[in-house]
Amino acid sequence: MMSSAGREGGGPTDEDPVRRAREELYAAERDLADAARSGPAGGDALSKLLAVVQQVNAELDVERVLNLAAQRIIEIFEAERVFISDARPGDPVSFRLAVTFKGRPIPKPELEVSHAVIRDVARTRKPILVADACADPRFAQ
Repeated sequence: MMSSAGREGGGPTDEDPVRRAREELYAAERDLADAARSGPAGGDALSKLLAVVQQVNAELDVERVLNLAAQRIIEIFEAERVFISDARPGDPVSFRLAVTFKGRPIPKPELEVSHAVIRDVARTRKPILVADACADPRFAQ
């Protein structure tokens, strides 16, 4: 991510980080929707979405951004549930948000999600799209 101080030209997008983030979020959302339709090659689009969400998190109300990200993930992937966590290798998992497709909070997310998937994402620092962790050979054990 580039700050406005590092750019030449000084257009309105350079001066307004919220507007820049919003534009990038829309572009990432389009890419993500395209990737979701085309199959497992969605990793790059997920990375773009993550980068935008991280930028927006730094510049806006974090809870609002997390709820927006969860809502968009549910819409794009037709997900039943979304879990957003702070995960670092070796640290316990801390959930920032856990909701159902109807927007209802999940009271005990630590009991509802695969910790093997979370550990893998924390270790590799790459997003993973998993439909069923128990059936996925990478996480079945």
